[in-house]
Amino acid sequence: MSKNNLALLNSIIEEYTLTNFSDKELNKDQIFEVFATDSFFNKYDFSIEDIKNGLIGGKKDWGIDGFYILIKGKSIKSIEDLEGINLERNFNIDLYVFQYKNIETIKEDVIDKFLTISSYISDIDKKESIVNSKTISQDVLDSISLFHTILTKNASRFPFVNIDFIHASRGDSDQINGKNRTNESYLQKIGDLEEIIMSNSLGGKTTFKYDLLGTEELKDLAQYQKSYSGELKLNENPIFVEYGEEGIQKGYIATAYLKDFFKFLVEYDEDENPILKEYLFESNIRDYQNKTIVNNDIEATLIDPKKENDFWWLNNGITILADEGSLIGKTFSLDNIQIVNGLQTSHSIYHALKNMNYDEDNRTVFCKVIITKNDKSRDSIIKATNFQNAVPASSLRSTNIIQRDIETFLFQNGLYYDRRKNFYKNKGKPINKIISINYLAQALTAVLLSNPSKARTNPTVLTKTDDDYNKIFNNNTPIEVYYYIALLRLETEKQIKNKLKNTTDELEKDVNNYFQLHLLRIIASMLANKSRISNQDMKIIDESSINSIPENIIDGAITFLKYLLENEYISKGEKNLANISKSSKINRDIDENIKSIL
Repeated sequence: MSKNNLALLNSIIEEYTLTNFSDKELNKDQIFEVFATDSFFNKYDFSIEDIKNGLIGGKKDWGIDGFYILIKGKSIKSIEDLEGINLERNFNIDLYVFQYKNIETIKEDVIDKFLTISSYISDIDKKESIVNSKTISQDVLDSISLFHTILTKNASRFPFVNIDFIHASRGDSDQINGKNRTNESYLQKIGDLEEIIMSNSLGGKTTFKYDLLGTEELKDLAQYQKSYSGELKLNENPIFVEYGEEGIQKGYIATAYLKDFFKFLVEYDEDENPILKEYLFESNIRDYQNKTIVNNDIEATLIDPKKENDFWWLNNGITILADEGSLIGKTFSLDNIQIVNGLQTSHSIYHALKNMNYDEDNRTVFCKVIITKNDKSRDSIIKATNFQNAVPASSLRSTNIIQRDIETFLFQNGLYYDRRKNFYKNKGKPINKIISINYLAQALTAVLLSNPSKARTNPTVLTKTDDDYNKIFNNNTPIEVYYYIALLRLETEKQIKNKLKNTTDELEKDVNNYFQLHLLRIIASMLANKSRISNQDMKIIDESSINSIPENIIDGAITFLKYLLENEYISKGEKNLANISKSSKINRDIDENIKSIL
């Protein structure tokens, strides 16, 4: 390892901290967890919400600090997240299990803990033996249970399961993997871990991997930059279609050789293998549907050795959006690229051409290239090019006028509303100021609907149906209410975490882990002095009280909630507070007793 690697990594983490987190929001170990996960999943384009949802470390975690299930590059946190994803035979389930050590050495006890938990992960029957155990946290149990549920519900599809254990630290990985390694015992235990995983049949095929992320590896991962810029070489001069104010918006009709479009779609790994730039498809509402009849036909056409027809004769083509672009000769140079229609075609081209010699292939693909910085135009194009019968209305929420209005208002007040996933993260905005649609939907459900349990259960369902969506996002809600509730949630979480981060009280630890949204609902009532909160109640709360919630209100909310939990649940023998936090009964108990503290 270069002697400079540790200094460089520490500098990168320090800059990451200053850019993304306010003072004392997270401790150094927690920041390291977020940083290492963000760096590891850089190419998957995880949102900060995706990252935090998988961090499950804490008391009774059995050494599991992070647990991430990915299917088709998407983070899965509930069985409902699979709805709308086409799962073909032998689809891939990718499981990533993390331990983080914010220290400058490689500790062998990390792999000892992996060895302890591994059989419960890989042996579905054995997991039942710890369901009622008091020695393992509910978050770890829920994560393992979700993994097993996905496996059992899709057993007939014989999924391929890829399990990757990751040990992340600021230590020198050369002492384990290098030529002059000093810890053969660690390597032997990796072999033992693989043997445990591979001894259980989890589907069609199981693969094992172990990643040791030390100083050099984390430094390299953190320095990876996604390229939203690129050059698209055309086979002929395009047709320019002028519309609107000159120089502001441009449209082109063009064709490109398949081989050149393939190069536009990919980057290459260290072994010169092509990798599809998945992040270019963020604005495309549909995911790749894999082996559908249509996609099979597209790929069959692409690999047909006869090549009787030009490809663009048979295909509707690609729509490419860019903020800026210039045409020099027959080559487009484009910035902030998004492929908003043609995802199926693009994936099919990638899958077909990556395994064939395409140098002599002179077939072409049809492309529409639209260059505009106008956000409303971009949203309209995204909606129009994706709005076909197969797309549910819930998939188009981000293009609603009200969502654009919320984004504008929050931006004017120093927050970044990420209605387009990772738009602000990719622009380098601080992640502790980024508000996702799901994050805001949870807060609105907890405060305005007095339903923190539903908000905690699964945020993705809160905007799934038109009925649920319209209850929290509608024209009857003043725009500033969305800002106040977002701000209130941010401030509540920060103060609760600071208040309880060093507590030794077991109940307070559970309150901190499972009842943040319930405390948000209680604190909103205390600030407004109302048992149920309306839009008008939120409007009249003094903004300075939201920006700095009085300490007596924080203490009062925690005391009130602890009293309810002790008297209504714990004293009656109910111990699983994680499940209680998702029950409708706790909502009713808060509603019935909240007046006692107003």
